[in-house]
Amino acid sequence: MFACGRNDHGQLGLGDATERNTFTAVPALPDGKVAKQVVAGSAHTMILAKDSAVFACGFNGSGRLGLGDTTNRNGFTAVPSVPGSKAAREGVEGSADAVTLEKDSAVCAWGFTGCRRSGLGDATNRQRGAYMHP
Repeated sequence: MFACGRNDHGQLGLGDATERNTFTAVPALPDGKVAKQVVAGSAHTMILAKDSAVFACGFNGSGRLGLGDTTNRNGFTAVPSVPGSKAAREGVEGSADAVTLEKDSAVCAWGFTGCRRSGLGDATNRQRGAYMHP
C-alpha cells in the first residue's frame, strides 16, 4: 500500500505526522495481515484485513479509532473486538466516526455519535464499538 497527502494526525499510517507530496510505502500490517479494504475519514484511516481484523490510525477525538481511548495514532493499530464480536466484512468511515458491517449483517459503530448519527439510539460518544439494535 502507498499513501500521500495531509498527515497532521498520523492518518497516513507512516509512523509520523509529516505531510507527503508523493506516494510513500505504508509499513506492513502486524502479523502478516493483508489489507482487503482501506477507508479514509477526515483525519483518520481504517483498514479491514482479509481475515476481518480492523486497524486504525490518525486523529482519535471522541474515540473515532475504536481503541478505547482518545490518543492519536500515527501507525496502524489493531482495533480490539467488541463483546460478542462478529467478523467484519466492510468498513465505512465518517468525518468523526466509523462503522463496520459484519458478515452476519450486524452493524458496529464507534466514535462521535452526536445528533444520534451512528444509529445506536443515543448521542453518547463511544471509544469502543457497539452494535446497533434492530
